[in-house]
Amino acid sequence: MQSIVLMSRAYLRLGESAKANQLLERAASLAPKRAEIRAQLAMGRLAEGKRGEATDELERAIELGSGANQAGSLLAMLNCVNVTSTAPLSRPGGC
Repeated sequence: MQSIVLMSRAYLRLGESAKANQLLERAASLAPKRAEIRAQLAMGRLAEGKRGEATDELERAIELGSGANQAGSLLAMLNCVNVTSTAPLSRPGGC
């Protein structure tokens, strides 16, 4: 499992998000309760410009609990920052 995750990170760094996501989807199907895989898949979804899907994956990771710290931080950032422009979104109460 670890080798699949490492390979997916390498693909993401090379800009091959589709390949990374294929691997991460496989990893998530093999280990559906591993929050860190869901968080990594969210990063892949963001790389493809799929913010909604990334948010869904982060929420799943948080629900899983163990190892979800990274997911919670990433979700908070997505809720406070517009990913395409890095400008804060106008949200009631701010971030």
